[in-house]
Amino acid sequence: MNNKIEYVLVDLDGTLIETDLANNMAYKEAIGVCAYKREVFIDVNGPRITRADITKIYGENEKAENIIRTKESIFYKYLPLTSLITSTMALLLQYRNSNKKLILVTNCKSKRAVELLEYYDIDSMFYAQFYNDCGNKYTKVLTEYNISPQNAMLIENEESQIRNAIMAGISIKNIIKVQG
Repeated sequence: MNNKIEYVLVDLDGTLIETDLANNMAYKEAIGVCAYKREVFIDVNGPRITRADITKIYGENEKAENIIRTKESIFYKYLPLTSLITSTMALLLQYRNSNKKLILVTNCKSKRAVELLEYYDIDSMFYAQFYNDCGNKYTKVLTEYNISPQNAMLIENEESQIRNAIMAGISIKNIIKVQG
């Protein structure tokens, strides 16, 4: 482990907590609650449904926004369908015990992230929680907390987000890719 590392940045969905089934179930219910015709079959055990998928299906309009808002408001019902990724949790405990500052860095809406962290009673383990709404979340968190990329380690599951971290200046040798 690099001794210069002061901060460990960790993603939430699929990295720290497996949320795909809960996410997809909440979207399926939200579409039904909003009484919109299902233009696609939603396989709740299939690939993760995203906000981008909903806007692709329904367009960038109030209908899509209503589905997304409804999904966020009912997600709590599906918390029992999530699971803590124990290998990531073990890494975080190791880093925290070696006095690294843990920062949650997610594109997840803050309400849902807080629900998940509280459900697993891990909200207090983070030095900070950073919620991103657009753009490169790693560039933003490094800037906001005045963190040198050389002093940061990353735990992430998505290739696109790993590329964003590298573009933000985090060395590939300081990135741990996990399988969600």
